[in-house]
Formats: sequence, C-alpha cells, structure tokens
Amino acid sequence: MRASPKILRAVLPGGGHLLMKMTMVAPMTDDAELLRRYASDRTEDAFAELVRRYLDLVHSAALRQVGGNPASAADVTQAVFTELARHADRLTRHPALTGWLYTTTHRMAARHVRGEVRRQRREQEAHVMQELQRDTGPELDWARLRPVLDAAMHDLGETDRTAVLLRHFEQRPLAEVGSKLGLSENAARMRVERALDKLRTKLAKRGVTSTASALAVALTGQAVTAAPPTLVMAVTSAAVATAVTTTSTSGLLALMAYTKLQTAAAIALIAAIGTALVIQHIDTNRLHRSNVELERRLVLSGAELEATRSAARHSSNELARLRPLQEELMRLRGQITAAGSGTVHPVRPKSIPTAKDIDERMRTPIGILTDHGNATPEDASVSLLWALSIRQRERYIELIKLPDDLPAETKAWGLDYLYKNLGKTYGGLEFSSIRRGRTDDQGTRVYAAFKDPATGREDELVVVLREGRSGWQIVVDDLPREVPEHEQPAP
Repeated sequence: MRASPKILRAVLPGGGHLLMKMTMVAPMTDDAELLRRYASDRTEDAFAELVRRYLDLVHSAALRQVGGNPASAADVTQAVFTELARHADRLTRHPALTGWLYTTTHRMAARHVRGEVRRQRREQEAHVMQELQRDTGPELDWARLRPVLDAAMHDLGETDRTAVLLRHFEQRPLAEVGSKLGLSENAARMRVERALDKLRTKLAKRGVTSTASALAVALTGQAVTAAPPTLVMAVTSAAVATAVTTTSTSGLLALMAYTKLQTAAAIALIAAIGTALVIQHIDTNRLHRSNVELERRLVLSGAELEATRSAARHSSNELARLRPLQEELMRLRGQITAAGSGTVHPVRPKSIPTAKDIDERMRTPIGILTDHGNATPEDASVSLLWALSIRQRERYIELIKLPDDLPAETKAWGLDYLYKNLGKTYGGLEFSSIRRGRTDDQGTRVYAAFKDPATGREDELVVVLREGRSGWQIVVDDLPREVPEHEQPAP
C-alpha cells in the first residue's frame, strides 16, 4: 500500500534517505497511471509527460540506428510514440515500459532504414572494423561503439537487455532495477554485471573490445543524449492526432449508444470532430510525402553529379590515349614531307589499339588483345578477355571484385571456380567488338561481341563493372556465402 507524502513526513521526520528511495520507486507506478489516464480519458497532458520522460532514450536509440540522420531519427521517434498512443490500454499492464519502447524503437528504425541508408551504414561499420584492427589502444571510442551498439543490445535476452537499459541507459539505482525485475538489490547488481559482460562479448564479436568498466562508463555518458527541445511538442501532437483519428469516431458512437442520446446535435459534433481529425491527418501525410519527394530529388541530383564527374574522368583518359596516336600521325607526315616525291613505304603504328579504337572500328581480331589496364570499363573488359585467353591468373584476380563481406574461404573458392569456368567458356572465342551499356546502382554494363569458331555462333558477353580506388573491376555479386558441399574437398 502506497503512503501519501504527508504520512511519510509524519512517520519518518528527517528520514531523507528513505524518503528519496521511496520517491525513486514511484516512476513505475506513474507510467502505468499516466497510460491509464490517457487510455481512458485521452488526457494529452498525461501522454506529453510520458513523451518528456522517455524522449531522450527513444531519440538517442533511433539516432544511432538510422546512421545519425536527425530527420530520420525524428520520424522514427514519432512512429514509436504513435505506437505507444495506439496501444496505451494494453501497455498499462506492461512491467517495464522502458524495454517496450527500446524494442519498438529498434523495430521502427529497421523498417525506416532502407536502400542507401542501409548501404552507407554497412560501409561505415566496415570502416570502423578496419580501423579497430589497426588500433590496439585500451580506451573505448564512442564513435566506434555507436554503429554496432544497438545490434549487440538486441542480441541479448529481454531480461538482460532491460537490466542494461535501466542501469546504464537510464541510470536507475540498483534498488529500482531490482524492483522492476522482481529481484533484490544484490541480485539486481549481479544481473546487471552478467548482462554487461554478455554485451561486452557480443561487441567483441563485432570488433569492439573493451573492459566492463570502460563499457559501463561509455554507456552511462553517451547512450542517452538530449533530444531537440522542439521535438517534444511535435511528437506529442502527431502521435495523439494519429491515434485519435482511428479511435475517436468509434468511441463517441459507443458513448451515444450507451447513453441513448442519439440527437442531431451529437451527430453533428461527431461529424465535425471526425472531419477535423481526418483533414489534419491528410495534411500531415501530404507534408510527409513532400519531404520524401525532396529527399528523392536530392539523391537523384547527387547521382547525376557523380555520373558527370565519371564522364569527365573518362574523357580525360581518352585524350591521354589519343595523344600518342596524334604524335605518330605527325611523325608520318614529317616522313612524307622529307621524302618529297619519292616512294614512302607504309609504317605500322607502334601503339597497340586501345579499347576506344576497338569500339570505333567495331571489329578487331583476337590476336591484338592485350592488357589495356583498367582506367575505363572498356579497358578493364579487354584486359579480362586477354587474361582469360592466355590464362594469366594473377591479372585475372586483380580485375575481379567480390563482395567484401564474403568469408575468406568462399572468396578463394569463388575466384578459382570463376577462373576455371570463365577460361573454359570464353578463353577460345573470337571477340570482335566492345561497347558500353547503361549505368545503374549495380554498375556499368559492357558488351563484348564474340564468335565461336567451333560452331559459328555469334553472341555478346555482358559484364558489370564498378570503379574503385585502383580502377574499374568486374563485379560478381551472386556467389553463395558458403562453399557448396559438392565443391568442398573430401576429408
């Protein structure tokens, strides 16, 4: 039975420590009471208090899980509190609202992150892992912990995760942690220590190594940061409006049926409230669609800019390759002028035709294929055909790009498997021309026309290339993640 503050002061005059302890246990009951007030009376003040209480936790977790994008974090935060408003009645019986909000944040963030955001986060994690392999310092860097923290947290069991959240995210005292988990204070301390040790093991598997004390300090100081002040009202208004839109009309109709006051004035009131709420919901959706469209245009503009830069680099490479041909032409003109009216025997150019020459003439015998480097997609394709035709394995490996996250054993098998099959299939063909196709998010396509001397069949070989730090490479994305059983060596 909960005593009122007046009774506590009467029974415990001057007992500041015990009074503080009783006050700190109260938030669990307060959460349930606030949810009941909102679920039964639609009291927006009660819901706003819940938002203020947990906004920093939800926003910080969302911000980490959407790659640090403030706009995306705000959308995820709004979605989480919208879910809280919709399920307020059911959640009044939930033992720990913190755990539910944290899990819902993870689910909403996973739904929100798609496409480019997910790819950028994977690249960021890969970069952090590479940096960690080179850094042997004992201190735990928050910039390295942040991208992998939430994934490791959700690998924990629900009880362990809730223990870490209450103790190190919300900085609750052990007595309150034990009260929420149904444990004594000493048992809660042991539970938190074991959960923290499990989290440290999960992080170590992702390349983030630290001591338990360093991890605790990092979580306590950085896991929950202050959300933007304006986000409280924005999230509260949007969540309440969205939840009320789906329930207000049916709730009012039920009330009218119960009280049997089916009058024209009540019907008009329902229609007015429902219409206002629907209009507000439509306006909110329209603004959201406008924001999405603006973000899409920004992404398209960036892609067009990158395509323009790639074309400029390609033009510079073409000019560099044409310069020797121009010098050869000037040399021949000089020979003709010096010879006067005498007979001049034709001189073969010293330069080997480039991929651009092959594309212009559209027909080149296989005998002149050679290593053209990989400054352009065409050059890389011709170099690959050359490497396959003369079985130059080292050059072939330099021109092939496999996914970075493939296991080393699968990469070794894939390179050997492709080398054998590509060499067997295309090594003896006669390639006559090469041309560049379209470019999309998968890469740039290059088509090489060939003829099979054995059957006389003519067709095109299609390869997809991407540009990296060392030039263009042929991309192979469809290898299995594990070596097939029939390809594994016999024990």
